[in-house]
Amino acid sequence: MEINTMSPEQTELFHLGILRVLDQNGTRFGLGIEAIRMRLTPMGFTATAGDTNKALEYLEDPAIGFVATIHRGHFNPANQTWKITAPGTNELRRRGY
Repeated sequence: MEINTMSPEQTELFHLGILRVLDQNGTRFGLGIEAIRMRLTPMGFTATAGDTNKALEYLEDPAIGFVATIHRGHFNPANQTWKITAPGTNELRRRGY
């Protein structure tokens, strides 16, 4: 499913997919954009790096706070990683995931 043609319901499913991917990551280091995109493909999403980044920024917004950027001392900010937060995990559990 292409991101730019998604309905609001599909966009919500995309956001939940990102949360599920991050929730399944058992490391303390988080996941980068490409790793997240790769794990979304079996869920039916073919997102660009830009679309995935936009969704992560939305989920990271302080008003939502479902994900957090992990700063590992990268010289290049494009190599960011993200991790699910406690509110993000709670949202998944609330929805039955």
